[in-house]
Amino acid sequence: MSAKITKTASYYSLEEIAKKLSVHVNTVRNLVKSKQLPAVKMGAQWRVNKRDLVTYLEENTKRAFEDLPEFQWPERPTAPPTRATPEDVIYPVDTTPYVDEDALALFDE
Repeated sequence: MSAKITKTASYYSLEEIAKKLSVHVNTVRNLVKSKQLPAVKMGAQWRVNKRDLVTYLEENTKRAFEDLPEFQWPERPTAPPTRATPEDVIYPVDTTPYVDEDALALFDE
């Protein structure tokens, strides 16, 4: 990556780059200060060559995707789950007679 100035080269300001990448301008400024993103000073402003910006983005995008774990699809069931039919369900039946003693006491009076 070089920061040579040529007549046909396109240059972006740090503010333009920040807007295009949806990041804060200080993030772009820190990349320039740490020399991760080549830039040249034109007057009072730092400018980044379009080619250098594209190269930086390509290299860092590849690296970001290489760090991701490989996606694993979940196992697909071989057969759909079966539904229980009324014949499959066992309903418990209590055959013990129940007598409410308090209710019977009402009839004794």
